[in-house]
Amino acid sequence: FGHVVLFLLLLVLVAAIGLVAWRVSNSEQGKEKNVTTNSSELESFSFNAVGDFSSSENADLVLNKIGESNSDFTLALGDLGYAGNGTEPAWCDFVKERIGDTHAFELVAGNHDDGTSDGDILEYRKCLPDKLSVTGDYGIEYFFDHKTLVRIIMISPDIDNHGFVYTNGTPHYEWLKTTIEDANTPWVVVGMHKNCITPGIKTCEIGADLLNLLVEKKVDLILQGHEHGYMRSKQLALSTSCTSIVINETNPACIADEGIDFKKAVGSLLVISGAGGYDLREINLDDPEIGYFDAWNGSNVGNSYGFAKITIDSSHLATEFVSASGTFTDSFEITK
Repeated sequence: FGHVVLFLLLLVLVAAIGLVAWRVSNSEQGKEKNVTTNSSELESFSFNAVGDFSSSENADLVLNKIGESNSDFTLALGDLGYAGNGTEPAWCDFVKERIGDTHAFELVAGNHDDGTSDGDILEYRKCLPDKLSVTGDYGIEYFFDHKTLVRIIMISPDIDNHGFVYTNGTPHYEWLKTTIEDANTPWVVVGMHKNCITPGIKTCEIGADLLNLLVEKKVDLILQGHEHGYMRSKQLALSTSCTSIVINETNPACIADEGIDFKKAVGSLLVISGAGGYDLREINLDDPEIGYFDAWNGSNVGNSYGFAKITIDSSHLATEFVSASGTFTDSFEITK
């Protein structure tokens, strides 16, 4: 009988030791899972955005600086080579010689890439192909999610032959609206070539409906080229006192915040990054829309070539102007 009791006690002891070991093991696994999650939340990356290049000495400086930027990819915001139809492969070589063959240089069409005289986006995308597995029509209308942190949507409003109309109710307006709403990422960025509001020479070529859709949806960052310079808006938002962004004047009620520190989900910030190499234009310091903007750089103010560099993690979106020539600087941050 004593032997039986001893045997049963040993069984209980072994079972207890096993239970403790199992609990410790699961506890350690839980800690490892927490460490992995926290590490993912802290992960960050950067990308560049700029348009209006050409093959000038200044484009050479900008592209070399992009090659040194250690960024995951670059959004080329249209108006690429400017050299004429048939010259697209030569311009692609000009780019790759400066940024390398592996860097993702993701294109979208500008008005000088419409195939009529200065180059064709369909040819450019053959020699600078998509490297990020985008969804849609690469170079014209597409999107991709990067590292589960940001949805990038690229569109071509008001581009002859290869672009679309984004007026309220049209199929491409609805596609854009749905693609923004379906984003399952902390941040949403929309890029294109042409503008609506600027402190330069351009008018609202993309249409007010498109601008107001992006602001209504509180897209975190809107990227454009077309104006040959760099211009950064205040944080814009719609409200009962600003039911739409007013064009050709500044409505203070449409400005949610200004400065360099912003909060997510308050409104949208617009960066016009068109200092990629083609001759800079003057900033119109008397432009009635200049009140929407916090920073500007053109031939008469700043006189710097360069690009916007955006750094993202789960809680922050920080943007800076990286100068390739000149001394102009700008930076701001959006915090979630």
